[in-house]
Amino acid sequence: MAINFDQERVARLGHALDAPIEMIIGTWTPPDSDHTFDLSRLRLNQNIATEFRAVGHRYIARLAQAETIQLDLGFTPDDDRIMQIAIADFDEPDLVQRILNPGNIPFFEFDQKAPIAFHCFLARLDDTRAGFMHHASSVALARQNKIFGVFEGDVVARLQANVLTFSPAVDLLLEPDVIWVSNIAGFRALFRTMPTLLAGVQEDIGAVTAHMPIANLEDFRNACLGDAKMMAKLAHVARRPYLAAITPVHIREVIDRYHLPPDLLNEDGQLVHANSPSRRWLILRILDDSYLESLMTHTHYEVNSKLIVN
Repeated sequence: MAINFDQERVARLGHALDAPIEMIIGTWTPPDSDHTFDLSRLRLNQNIATEFRAVGHRYIARLAQAETIQLDLGFTPDDDRIMQIAIADFDEPDLVQRILNPGNIPFFEFDQKAPIAFHCFLARLDDTRAGFMHHASSVALARQNKIFGVFEGDVVARLQANVLTFSPAVDLLLEPDVIWVSNIAGFRALFRTMPTLLAGVQEDIGAVTAHMPIANLEDFRNACLGDAKMMAKLAHVARRPYLAAITPVHIREVIDRYHLPPDLLNEDGQLVHANSPSRRWLILRILDDSYLESLMTHTHYEVNSKLIVN
């Protein structure tokens, strides 16, 4: 049963946000590592900490107004809903504990080369611990092929300092006993190797191929597992109520009418995945009924989202 983000929680977290704020940076580790992420930390001065406090207060106020539902990896909630997962059901509880108790985490090195996965600012006071996490691909300002200057009076001086950039968005709120998820795409992107998520992908592929077989299924599975956006689209497709009604005849008609590659469907009535940039999404798009014709102009379109009108 989902627990509510009640006013007691709002007050407790709000009080913790008034304490000193720290920043945790997560970087992706090599595949053979024991952990998914390496962690480092940053101390924040009062000016920038004030900005993150404001972000935190806005976020918890939003969560207090939202309807709480259990985490569903195949569902994308509206802005007025928040998902939650108990730490006991989360596949990486040690990560949450490492983030919320950062005393042994080394300090961030600006010239580190590992790819960034997230930044997460911490609110800690007494027994209250909370991490406001955002999926990110970088924090260091890239300087390649650019000259940066500082405008001082009527003179531009060379920027000497190392610059970090952070998003004001929050995707997840970490607490010792629960994770609150407001951006399911960010959650999928960060934890795409979780056993729970991998099992969900396998179930979604089974739901799709029960009605429309894929010849090179392993290639298609690997493509979805390696791309959080493909995972999300697969989850939507697997829940489409019309899947059982789709036949190879319907697929061939769409291929011919929209000038898609003829070998997308083979002679045995099986879809064929190709992982080139121009073709890797075709199976998901065609099963998502993304090829439509305008009644007014008879123009053919590929669309990414649709609202059913009765």
